[in-house]
Amino acid sequence: AFASASASAKKTTPTDSADFLSFWEAYPRKVGKGAARRAWKNATLPEVGVLVAAIELQQNSLQWRRDNGQYIPHPSTWLNQERWLDEPATVQAQIGPTVEERLAVRRAESQRRRQKALADRLDIPVSELQDQQEGAV
Repeated sequence: AFASASASAKKTTPTDSADFLSFWEAYPRKVGKGAARRAWKNATLPEVGVLVAAIELQQNSLQWRRDNGQYIPHPSTWLNQERWLDEPATVQAQIGPTVEERLAVRRAESQRRRQKALADRLDIPVSELQDQQEGAV
């Protein structure tokens, strides 16, 4: 009976998107995966790279490091409250670039990597691809 219950449970396990799995892998507090999955499906989210970049920044915050991560929000809470927009409460964040500025840099880097990959596939220089894209706008 146990084996058949286990087999049927596997059949009904939801299939997670690659983006959700990337988020889940990056998020340090592995609790409430079902609730996180529901929040993921119901939320209006930026691209997963933005979420992962925000997680990486917030992992260095005092709140997330204090008491062995006790104050890291549950993943569903983080998604439902759009916590990727939070400013980390660290000295570095106060004197350095804002989260939005850091995310903008990461988005620009990601865009450059995509352009390079496309230019490589088309076997043309990146500058030529950029000229073609600017002409199309």
